[in-house]
Formats: sequence, structure tokens, C-alpha cells
Amino acid sequence: MEAPRLVGRAALEAALAGSKGGRRRNKYGVSAPEERTIDGILFDSKAEASRWVELEALRRGGAVRFTLRQVPFHLPGGVRYVVDFAVFWADGSTTFEDVKGHVTELYRVKKRQVEALYPVKIVELRRQR
Repeated sequence: MEAPRLVGRAALEAALAGSKGGRRRNKYGVSAPEERTIDGILFDSKAEASRWVELEALRRGGAVRFTLRQVPFHLPGGVRYVVDFAVFWADGSTTFEDVKGHVTELYRVKKRQVEALYPVKIVELRRQR
């Protein structure tokens, strides 16, 4: 019986990428990191990166005072929900925004819990196709 061959990482990645020799597509359809990086920040999706660009333009224009990214809300049982952006507007109001490409049942449950436990309303921004 022949001993198994050890394959280097590059050869393994090339084999997994298929015959095209390109990058293997992400299971969830997530874009390549270089397409989701803005201002040196790697975002979870292109839609989230696009919203960041919009918020930064609003900040430079004076409509937004500042923005926080990846704001956690702690839920019972050691669970946490992380909203994409907390936006502090120039008029003194605050919005909590979550950019969604696909809405799951787990997201709906956590969103309801956050809104029941905290005095906030999460604004859901859907990706335009």
C-alpha cells in the first residue's frame, strides 16, 4: 500500500478552487476581502462597507456627529447581539442600524429581544439587488 502524499497549502487551495484556478467562492456569497475593505476596515459585506461610505460622507457634511461600529447588546443567557452601526446625528438623535442581505429567524428573535430589553429601535437596511 502506498503512503499518502502530503500536499502543500498552495496546491490544496488550487485544487479546491476548481479548474478555473481562481479564488474559491464563499459558501455564503461573501465578496473577497479587498472588495469589502474601506479606510483599512474590513466589513462583513459590500453593503455594510457601502453604508459606511455613506455615513462618512454625512459626517463630513455635518449631518452626523459620529458613528460607532459593531455595537454589542447583551441579552439573557450570555447571548449578545451586535448591531452594525450606532449613528449619532447632529440633531441629537441616535439610530441603530443593521445592514442585512438575508434575514434569518435567529436575527428576528434577537432583534425583538434587544428592542424589548433596551430603549432602542433597530433600523434594518436591506441590500438592494
